[in-house]
Amino acid sequence: MKKLVFLAIILLSLASCEVDNCDCNNSCPNIPTNTVALSTFYIDVKPQDWSQLDCIEKYVFAPFDAPEITENVIKNGLVVSYFVDGDYDNYDNYDNYYYNQLPYVYPVPLLTDTIYENMRFDYKKGVITFIIEDSDMEFAIPTNERKFKVCVFSPN
Repeated sequence: MKKLVFLAIILLSLASCEVDNCDCNNSCPNIPTNTVALSTFYIDVKPQDWSQLDCIEKYVFAPFDAPEITENVIKNGLVVSYFVDGDYDNYDNYDNYYYNQLPYVYPVPLLTDTIYENMRFDYKKGVITFIIEDSDMEFAIPTNERKFKVCVFSPN
């Protein structure tokens, strides 16, 4: 019983201790130095935005300005993108979409077969490029508008 009481006293005294890691004489709160800013935006890609690479590679691409992608993001941050799939006529209703992280393989049923679109993205400073390559190695410029969500994590 004495051991139990002693153990309870030790646990209570440890639980009541506070550790202060502030280097400014207790006049400021603990602020983490490794913070990240998040920028999120959507890009609508219309059928006329797609270009064909060439007859050898056979993929289509659509580049867009993205000033949020800085040199700091490229060296120390992260860019993530999603294909937004859902009700193409009602993008304002968030209940009607699905977010598919890129790269994403999208099945396209045809009359006699199913092919797959490999959707991915590349980026460099100030530019993000969406790419679609079909499994049948033919050009496939989408006939409908595609929506992509882009998240840029920039370390401070």
